Amino acid sequence: MKKILFLNNSSDDVKIIISQLKKNGINFRELVTDNRQEYIEALNLFKPDLIISDYFLNEINALEALELKKVKSPDASFIVVTESINEETAVEIMKAGADDYIIKENLGRISISVSEIFNEKTRLKKKVETEKAVEELNRDRILLRKLIDNLPDLINIKDSEGKYILNNFAHMKFIGVDDPETVKGKTPYDFFPEEEASKYINDDRQVLDTGFPIINKEESALQKDTGRRHWYLTSKIPITDDKGNLTYLLTVSHDITQIKKAQEIIAQEKMLLRTLIDNIPDIIFIKDREGRRIMSNRAEIEYTGFKSELELLGKTDIDLFPDETGRRGYNDDMEVINKGVRIINREEDLRDSNGKKIWVITTKVPLYSNEGYITGLVGISRDITKLKETTIELEKAKQKAEESNRFKTAFLSNITHEIRTPMNSIVGFTSLLDDKSLDDETRNSYISVIKQSSTQLLNIVNDIIEISNLEAGIIKLSLQDVNINKMLENLFVQFRVKADQQKLEFVLKPGFKDTELIVNTDPTKFLQVMTNLLSNAFKYTTKGKIEFGYIVEKEQLKFFVSDTGPGILPEHREKIFDRFFRIEHSSNQKREGTGLGLAISKGYVELLGGRIWCESVHGKGSTFFFTIPHHQIFAGKEKKHYDKLDTTACKTILIAEDDYNNYLFINILLTKNGFNTIHAINGKEAVEIIKSGVKVDLIIMDIKMPEMDGYEATQIIKKLNPDLPIISLTAYALPEDREKSLDAGCVDYLTKPVSLESLINIVKKYI
Repeated sequence: MKKILFLNNSSDDVKIIISQLKKNGINFRELVTDNRQEYIEALNLFKPDLIISDYFLNEINALEALELKKVKSPDASFIVVTESINEETAVEIMKAGADDYIIKENLGRISISVSEIFNEKTRLKKKVETEKAVEELNRDRILLRKLIDNLPDLINIKDSEGKYILNNFAHMKFIGVDDPETVKGKTPYDFFPEEEASKYINDDRQVLDTGFPIINKEESALQKDTGRRHWYLTSKIPITDDKGNLTYLLTVSHDITQIKKAQEIIAQEKMLLRTLIDNIPDIIFIKDREGRRIMSNRAEIEYTGFKSELELLGKTDIDLFPDETGRRGYNDDMEVINKGVRIINREEDLRDSNGKKIWVITTKVPLYSNEGYITGLVGISRDITKLKETTIELEKAKQKAEESNRFKTAFLSNITHEIRTPMNSIVGFTSLLDDKSLDDETRNSYISVIKQSSTQLLNIVNDIIEISNLEAGIIKLSLQDVNINKMLENLFVQFRVKADQQKLEFVLKPGFKDTELIVNTDPTKFLQVMTNLLSNAFKYTTKGKIEFGYIVEKEQLKFFVSDTGPGILPEHREKIFDRFFRIEHSSNQKREGTGLGLAISKGYVELLGGRIWCESVHGKGSTFFFTIPHHQIFAGKEKKHYDKLDTTACKTILIAEDDYNNYLFINILLTKNGFNTIHAINGKEAVEIIKSGVKVDLIIMDIKMPEMDGYEATQIIKKLNPDLPIISLTAYALPEDREKSLDAGCVDYLTKPVSLESLINIVKKYI
């Protein structure tokens, strides 16, 4: 709103003027003053756009007011209102700079004058503003162009047809031109390979057609002068005119070639680092502040049993290991993260994905940000299981060696005593025999002591030699077919006298009571084992009962010697089979012997293909067991030759088997179930039996035999008797072996070792 300052001492005149102005629609704010001082203050504070002044005032006239206005408010307009004025005064007022003068008789003209003055001021103001704006625009255009030309980014503007109208220096340099006029009206096809230019033009058309900008699209281009490829983040922005029409396209391309190369280098280094980390056998992981995994290498993935790293990410040790292991690992993580503690080479035991116990050495250190804050941790665990197990084994070996040394010392002390005792008797009583005055009865008693002591000394020497031979591996077996029941009965008779002397109940419990049991074994070694076990039982049992015998199990004969002696502590049950080890009981009863009996027995049993062990309850007694493998066992039956067989009694089965023990085993199983058997030692003999006309209901055919194998024999027999069922029995167990047997003509297939149930079931299937 305009401001008018009235300098007049007639309030009526002021009211008339104000009324005239407002009547003619002129809006303004007014301030009225009538003296010099107030006028000056108004010029400074009110800052009027127009001053309407009477010519004659008490303290000041219009000319003086006009001069003050020039100084205090030079932009304000000035109108003089007076009652009468001569021509010279009027000219003087106008020359002094007044915009108009009006006679009071003609005040109707004041509205027109004020309006013209205000309109002119508005016009002049707009003109000044326009000129200033144009000047500023020209200046800004120059500055903007300088800015655009000096920016390192590639900048260009195209018209709606995709033709260049502006290119900055960086863009011109890239496309290889110096004069901007040579670029105007050209398109990307003039400066880039066709394939690349097509991509740029397609993007231009997309923006111009849709009106949507493309922001920071990654693209590449070849620089013309260097031939090098550069990478850019390009933005294409549509420009509209006042009516909203798309007229121009601004393209800005920011060179990211160095960043791209740096990213490629970083990516390559990350790949190399990750490859290194994944191929290190140690477990490596990175966790955040919550103890959650943000990186796991391949070793940890395999250790935890997961298929990929993704399955591990975000999981804490508690999530992965719900037992105490997980809680312990998580607590260590929090100690590192919350307190900055470094855990270095801590040995700990874990369980892998298969539940196997392993040992690792773990290091965990805090992970810091650039600002120095702990953001998580880095950890590495090295598997030391083999080293730990080796250390444990070495410690055990050391303890065993030390223990063996103690046993050896005790053994040497004991063996010295054991040898010197009978030697003392032999030497002493031998010297007494020189006494000519001895009667026959006394002399014979001396000779008896010498014999007994000699036998005792010989047994000690034999034990020492035998344990030495066992450790040297020079003991050989002498296998024979022996009657087990007969041997045990002889032992029973031998020890029954001792049982009667010690007033002990003595019992034999054979596994087969009514059947003669023949075993192919070394009878000397077998008897030595049984004798040692029985001797120990009688040595340590003072009351109660001693039992011995065997039981038949699926794959073995299990022999036992049981007593009601003092028993053996759990920690001694394995050691008693070690050489030089002896259990010292609290009993005052004298225990003779070298302590090598069980060590020798263990060596013999293992040579025979079995194992030996002890079960005991301390204070109640012990039972010693040892086994002989099942394949060595067969029940003795009268051998029948095929030409003497009564084939009318029952079904007859031909067993073609070159291994006699295998034949005898199968023979036992079949004859116990009511079948007659014929034995052929190879395929050729089996064919001859069939050719001879002997009635055979089924053949069990071994495959690998001398002279003629089972395949060839089966093919010949099937031609002679196509209806005769043949079952192959072989140690070969691959699928192709079964197919080969069936192709040869067999009706079924059995693999060794064969069980009673499977053999009988398959025989009954075809008979």
